Parts: sequence; C-alpha cells; structure tokens
Amino acid sequence: MRNTGSAPKIRYALGMPTRGRTEALLQTLEAISQQTMSPERIFLVDNNEDGEVDLSTLDIPSSVVILPKAGSQILADQKCLEYATRLKYKYLVKWDDDLVPDKSCLERLVRGVSSNSVAATGGMYYQEEQTKRSWKDDQGLLCSGDGLAGHLQFSLWKGKHEALRVPALYSSFAYRVELANVIGGFNKDLEIHRHDTEFTIRLSHIGALFVVTNAVAKHLVSSGGVRSGDKVERKEIMKKDCLVFENKMRDIGVDPFNWRDQCGQGANNG
Repeated sequence: MRNTGSAPKIRYALGMPTRGRTEALLQTLEAISQQTMSPERIFLVDNNEDGEVDLSTLDIPSSVVILPKAGSQILADQKCLEYATRLKYKYLVKWDDDLVPDKSCLERLVRGVSSNSVAATGGMYYQEEQTKRSWKDDQGLLCSGDGLAGHLQFSLWKGKHEALRVPALYSSFAYRVELANVIGGFNKDLEIHRHDTEFTIRLSHIGALFVVTNAVAKHLVSSGGVRSGDKVERKEIMKKDCLVFENKMRDIGVDPFNWRDQCGQGANNG
C-alpha cells in the first residue's frame, strides 16, 4: 500500500453529510482541497435543520456538489453512494465533516483501497492532546470498530506496519463502489449508531479491510453533527440501532457480541 510518489492519479469522489458545524466543515474542506490527490467531486449532503448553517453563504470549493437533506447520516451516506454509482466512480471516500486530513491522507486511503482484494481502508484519527490509546506490533489481534473501549483508528500507532488487517472500520474510510452495491449499500434501518461498523463488516465478507497507519487526520472537537438534539430521544434511537445491528449480524451468521473474532483476519500485515 505504499505511495511511490510517481503513480498516476486515481479518479475518486468523497461523500460527506454535514449538520451544524460551520467552522469544522470549512477547515475540513480546506484540508481536502490541499490534498496530494484531491477528490474529483465532493458530495456534501446538507442535513442542517432550519436555523442552522446556510451552506449557500459559505465560501466552498467548486468541486463541491451540495445535495439536499437526506434525513439521517445513514441515508446521506447512501445518497452519496448512489451519486458515485451514477457517475461511475470506482472509489468513494466516506468522510466526517469534523475530520481534518493531513496532506497525503486521502491519497494513501484511495491507493490502499485500489489494491487487489481490498474492499475498504481507514486511517488513524486523533484529537489534539487527547490521543486515546497507543498500539504496538505485539498487541495481538488488532481491531477497529464501534463498541471498542479504544478504537484502533482513534489511536497513536507506534508499530512498524503501514497497513493493518481489521474486522471492521469506523467513522471515515475509502471503499469500492462496486462492492458496496453488491452488499446492498448502507443499512437504512439504522439511524445514528453503528451503521459504519455494520456496513464494513458486511464488506469484509467479500474483501479485506485495512487501517492505513500513515493516513492521518485530526478529529476536531465540535458541537453539532448527526447526534445533536434531544438526549433522551437520541438514547432511545441508539438502543434501537443496537438491536438492528444485532439482528443483522445474526442474519449473516456473525455473533453480534463476538464479531471481532469472526470478521477479517485481524493480522497486522501490509
């Protein structure tokens, strides 16, 4: 998964739902526009409620296509997949609006997912002065995904390997459009929780998942986002989403409470 520096550019798009995060969104878009290999198009799904951010007033790059409100992050991600499919992109990056990529981050992810047998690649995402955990080569089974006390992707990597095989990916990642359509896209029965993990677990049945350890981005601490709103209502939605996740895992023959041992290989090779 190395970038030779002289390899031809790869055509890809990026999909990003946004809600209530003007400052974070502008920082993220600015960083994306300065990538060593920027996306040809950015599908920006406007999930703002009335009285939140008016995207038409913002100075955003010409590569951005603003898509109308999708109703939830999951539906927004599915809408981006549908647009990427229609425009014949082979690779789509699912990205959060408060995640600022280092200059080569997206190129490393896209070149990684373009390798044979790879279905999706995620990076290493950190919060300034708040890195959650350090992982080393002797860690054993290296996992990533919703539900872990310390996400591998939200960590400081101290090992030697550039690519780590994982059973699922979390938050933001690059994936193959064709394979995403083979598995039926994102699960629309989920609303705000575990949809990224559930999607990549299904992907792992037909292709490998990797964390690219030198694809780095800074996670901004910001308000807004898909989980803003009434806390009690959000808690009930997340409980429902957990049940949907458990049922889907059983449907595909995966123990919903031990899926890390059944998906992918967990090997730290690359």
